[in-house]
Amino acid sequence: MRPLVGVTCDLWGEPGAEREGVNRAYCAAVWQAGGLPVLIPVEAADAAADLIGGLDALLVTGGGDIAPARFGQAAHPQLGRVTPERDEVEIRLVERAYDEDLPTLGVCRGIQVMAVALGGGLIQDLGSESELAGERHDRHGKTPREQAAHLVRLEPRSRLQVLLGAEQIAVNSFHHQVVAEPIPAPLVLAGRSEDGWVEAVEAPDRRFFLGVQWHPEHLWQHDVAAARLFGALIEAAAR
Repeated sequence: MRPLVGVTCDLWGEPGAEREGVNRAYCAAVWQAGGLPVLIPVEAADAAADLIGGLDALLVTGGGDIAPARFGQAAHPQLGRVTPERDEVEIRLVERAYDEDLPTLGVCRGIQVMAVALGGGLIQDLGSESELAGERHDRHGKTPREQAAHLVRLEPRSRLQVLLGAEQIAVNSFHHQVVAEPIPAPLVLAGRSEDGWVEAVEAPDRRFFLGVQWHPEHLWQHDVAAARLFGALIEAAAR
């Protein structure tokens, strides 16, 4: 049987007509790597422990911003859409996944959830830090999702660098927030953008606990590094 991979959902739409779901690209990436994607609704916070016990891996997906109160900050003027219910379930899932050593991959918002869940914070708006950084990293509506936007330099001898077998990779980029430094222990830096922002973190004391700021689910069909990420998640899940 294929390993079961929990895939976190987003919530959107008008009150009374809200929808839950996930971009199909995440499920396609998990399936092609050999896993079986199982969607986790935002209502499942109280069942997080049971869910983790029934999964072989966890994929924390991209989406809107995390409520700043979760990491002790006031809301920035450029704060985007927040979904408190989603924050709650994903933070609980990540905390439990780390404790139980469940293979976990965080994508875009997912890397930010991992950092916040383990005691870290975020830079709420890159464009407010640097106009050039905001332009370089937030490519929503400006470039296709499968098109690379900048390079990421991988930390020497990090698990991510060993897995991908490269010193740097080209990635797409659709975000306006990033993990703030210092990175919270037990996470360590695994990759940094050319202009110095955190792009990947990992927990060396876990089988596979990795977050990336880019969107490999839109790259795996033509990019070996992206395909290897999902392949490694499923390989860890199958052990």
